[in-house]
Amino acid sequence: MEDELFLEDKALKDETQESELEERAGRETAEDLYRNALQGGVRLLSRREHSRLELTRKLRQKGHGEELVQRVIDHLDHDGLQSDERFVESFVYNRIGNGQGPVKIRLDLMERGIGETLAERALSKPANYWVKRAEGARSKKYGLELPEQGKSWNQQARFLSQRGYPADLIYQVLG
Repeated sequence: MEDELFLEDKALKDETQESELEERAGRETAEDLYRNALQGGVRLLSRREHSRLELTRKLRQKGHGEELVQRVIDHLDHDGLQSDERFVESFVYNRIGNGQGPVKIRLDLMERGIGETLAERALSKPANYWVKRAEGARSKKYGLELPEQGKSWNQQARFLSQRGYPADLIYQVLG
């Protein structure tokens, strides 16, 4: 019963979207629609880098059809305006600058449609890199003095964990 209602609701929604697109298409040619979507994509990318998935979501929210959005993003990718590699580089740089750790950054990248391989490549750093970053985030908030076991240690461990640092690294930083 629920499945039938869901399918009817989905069909109604699809028909509504199609009729809206047909109405809009009646006023605008396919070339106009493509140009508008392309301009929207360029405008989004002029502000900051976007992953392919982010760009798809934003253009779809603007009312552009799935097929049109994919054509536009392929065009932007082909022209070198959209690049997941560039997005990852910029995203990771900004997140590291905000004191976030590799676990949180990796999860945020996955939410934005970035594959494990690309994320791992961007997050692979020399052995002590993440230790230094965690120490920097901890000392910025709590000062240079390391905490002793107890409430203060737990508080700082929780802080680093919420920032996205793994447990083994937290133990290494806090001693």
